[in-house]
Amino acid sequence: MEKLEKRFVELANQWHKETDFLSSPSRITDNDNYLKIISMGQGVIPFILKDLRERGGSWYRALRILSGDDPVPAEARGDVEQMKQSWLRWGRERGYIE
Repeated sequence: MEKLEKRFVELANQWHKETDFLSSPSRITDNDNYLKIISMGQGVIPFILKDLRERGGSWYRALRILSGDDPVPAEARGDVEQMKQSWLRWGRERGYIE
């Protein structure tokens, strides 16, 4: 496992541990581990998409910030499964994930 991926996994594991039980979107995405992941730059996009696919989580803010894009249609906002599928499709189309 390369250094960037290893660091991402460490931070993502801690983020999930600290936030998976929370309901407040701002508390979830203002978490220090989440912010550290964003600070790692665009290279973590494939890791975020893989984590989103495997464990779920509120990765949408990070993906919007890192990619400068938002593939979620207005009518799907708030529907976690549709948001997830929109981002995974986006990632496949751009070669970030298979």
